Amino acid sequence: MSAVFLSYGISNIAMGFVLLLRPEALYDSIFAHYIHKKTGFHMTNVRTAPGFNNALACMTIAVGAGATRASLTGSRTAQSCITLMSLVWTIATVASCIVAPDIASATHVIAAIVDTGFTIALLYSGGFSVPELVGLGQRRTGGSSSSTRRVASTKRK
Repeated sequence: MSAVFLSYGISNIAMGFVLLLRPEALYDSIFAHYIHKKTGFHMTNVRTAPGFNNALACMTIAVGAGATRASLTGSRTAQSCITLMSLVWTIATVASCIVAPDIASATHVIAAIVDTGFTIALLYSGGFSVPELVGLGQRRTGGSSSSTRRVASTKRK
């Protein structure tokens, strides 16, 4: 079990339920107002798109459930998938704040900050290589033959 993946999963589940039950706790938070004041990015109005907010909450809970499961199984493959997903989410969030500042919001920046921190922690704790993250190979671990795939041969008579 990986504590970093477990904390990532639990925090996503918790944040998802906050977004589902009390989204204004995030959208109208002191931190969101601070970022709005410093960056000029608009404040998200939770009442503007309740269906979108609900979908975002459900997706966040699902990501958290996947990360929690990846942590509890200890599967390196599952953890690399979660790390890739977090990395893509982080890059897309940061890029959209830079490329489309008229669309970005204060909560968008909060997500970018939190996701960047978690992604760095996931990358560091997992020690994933870029090919491994994109599914092109696995990290070699000391030449152990137990990790190589063996095919049983059969003799014909």
